[in-house]
Parts: sequence; C-alpha cells; structure tokens
Amino acid sequence: MLKDSKKATREERKIIYKTMYDELFKKVPDHPRLTKQEDPSTITKMKKSKLKLIKRFIDKSSIFVEFGPGDCLFAINLCNHVKFVYGVDISDQIRDSDNLPDNFKLIIYDGYNLQMPENSCDVVFSDQLIEHLHPEDIEFHFEMVRKILKPQGVYMFRTPHRFLGPHDISRFFSDEAEGFHLKE
Repeated sequence: MLKDSKKATREERKIIYKTMYDELFKKVPDHPRLTKQEDPSTITKMKKSKLKLIKRFIDKSSIFVEFGPGDCLFAINLCNHVKFVYGVDISDQIRDSDNLPDNFKLIIYDGYNLQMPENSCDVVFSDQLIEHLHPEDIEFHFEMVRKILKPQGVYMFRTPHRFLGPHDISRFFSDEAEGFHLKE
C-alpha cells in the first residue's frame, strides 16, 4: 500500500493521512515512536536537541508552531518558553490531554486545509516531517508555512538525507526509501 500511496491523488492522500498512523501503531505496538515515550531519558534528550535548534529564534513573545508534533511532548514543554504554541498534525497522538497548558492548542488537519491566520506565527518547526510528505505536496507545504509566518518569521526543520539513508524501515531491504519516507 505504501508504494501505491506515491500514486495517490490529493483527495486519496487526505484519506490516507487520516488513518495511516493509527493503522501503523495498531499493527506495530512496539514502534519506536510509542516505546520511546516510556523512557524519560530519551524524552529529555529529544527535547534538549530540538530546543537547541530553535532557542535563538524564540522568546516569551513568540507564537510557535510545530508541524507533526506527534505526542506533543516537545510542543507542550515549549509552552514555558513562548507566548503560545500550536501543534499541527494529521492525527491526535497526545497521551494526556487532560493537563494541557492554556497556551497550547493542537490543530488536527487533513494535510492541506490549515485554519490559521496569515502572518500570525514567529517560528514554525518540524522534525522528521518533510520526508513523509508526498513529493507533489512539498511545495504546497512550504507555501502554507510561508502564509502563516510573519514577514520576519523563521521555518526550522530537520529531515533525513538520502545520502545517509534510507532512514525508515526500508533500510533493511532497499537502498531507496520505500516506507513512510516518500522522499529523502
């Protein structure tokens, strides 16, 4: 199915995006994204690594957006450092939604229609997201980010590079990304 997803139309991708992570986590309960949540030292290391990347761009007046925040642990932690944080994702993966900070909001969207005002955000961040986007959607994603950023805003992102990959499950059977990494 994943190889066929590269041939999917935008409308078909909207449907795939809604369910792909729910299906993955149901079929692979020991997936690292789930198991790393159990290890406090891994969580702390991950938060520090991301904060190191963005700290020079944020302050207490910043409006921050994280695309693909997953469990939202980093985004929620960042609420202590900025004015407001938006987590933008295709699925809700928050474990404890009862204790969210007042300056945090999770926005679930279909990968295309983002309901956020133009020129409203200071910093947009994504970590390990771009490689999951369909090749036809990458330019659209960057345009969407540009629209929500303020004129002097910054988009920081990390993504694996194909020269050192593939970085998804395909590394065990191929020299090219063939799983959830649609392009590295």
